[in-house]
This record gives sequence, structure tokens and C-alpha cells, in this order.
Amino acid sequence: MAQDQPNGEKSKLIEQATGKAELSYSYWAAKSGEYKSTPEAKLLSEEEARRRAQEISRHVEQTGASAWNTAGTFEERGVSMDWVKVTLEEIVKGSEIQAGSVRLEVACVHSCSGEAHQWLVRGRKRAGFELEAELHLRQPGTEAAVGTLRVTQASSDDLDELVVSWKQSKEADVSVKRASIEPAAQKAVISHLEALLERIKAR
Repeated sequence: MAQDQPNGEKSKLIEQATGKAELSYSYWAAKSGEYKSTPEAKLLSEEEARRRAQEISRHVEQTGASAWNTAGTFEERGVSMDWVKVTLEEIVKGSEIQAGSVRLEVACVHSCSGEAHQWLVRGRKRAGFELEAELHLRQPGTEAAVGTLRVTQASSDDLDELVVSWKQSKEADVSVKRASIEPAAQKAVISHLEALLERIKAR
């Protein structure tokens, strides 16, 4: 049979269990159970609403973030391939490539596929893409394509690793050898894609 605790020790245990001092368990348990009312909703005045709208508009203009992302933390935006194709053509059309003794220019972007994105990270815009494209080349002052420049494995993370391959048109009046055009074309394409990356970032 358990022995009775001395009265002094027993009273201390009771005091610890039921005491209301700020350091006691009972105090914090009681505090956590207190009812906390929900703050009453407050309608903005016309002036407050107008001022708030101006603040959001200024934030969007300064950071490029969406109106909902007032903290400007992280936001991802997909970029349509139609926009990428049109923009890439604006950059490359008319640009020249010297292939040995033959001078060629980009006539158009025949196709462009892949994906492109823009991110907002802590108020700063970043961009990236994975692309493949086909460019039609011609001699300056002519309309007929001399051949097609195919660009594959074009990643914004490592543009030096992209692959350029040349296929000449059977109807071409000039002969353009792969060994002469592909190295020059690769250098030019890298420069164009760097410009595209900046356009994606700035849109």
C-alpha cells in the first residue's frame, strides 16, 4: 500500500497543477482555449481603394509581377511558341552567314518547336528555353532558298552544345559545303538565341 505524501509536498504538486502563474501549464492551456474573435471586415473608401489600385499598378510596372503576386516572390509564366517563332524571325531574318566564298542570309524561320518560360524570382526576371528550329537560307537579293539550316538541342543553359546541320536544296544554283557553313552558322545562331533569351526575359 502506497504511503501518503507529506502535506507540504502534496500542496506543492497541487499548486503546480492548478496554479495560474504565467509559467504554469494550466495558464497556457487556459490561454490557448480562449475564444478569439475574427476581425470584422472593413470596406475600403473610394480613396483607399484608388490608392491601393495605384500601389498594385506601380508594383506590377516596377517588378513585372502579376497583380496577385504583391510580394514578388516566385512566379512562372509559359511563353507561347507562336510568340517565340515570330520573335526569333524578327531577330534572324536578313542576318548573313559567310560560308567559304558564298554569302547567305536567313530568309525565314520555317519551323520552331520546344518550350520557353519566364520566371520571376525575388523580383528579378529570368528566362529559359529548349528549342529546335529550321531556318531557310538564300543568297542576298534572291528569293529561292539555297538550303535549310536545322538547329537542335538548343538549351539556354548551354548554348555551346547546340547542334547545327545543313541540308542544301536540290534546286540551288550554288554549292555550299557543310564544312564551310556549319561552324559559321553555329556561331551566328548562338548569338541570335542569346538575343532571344533577353527578349523572353524582358517581355
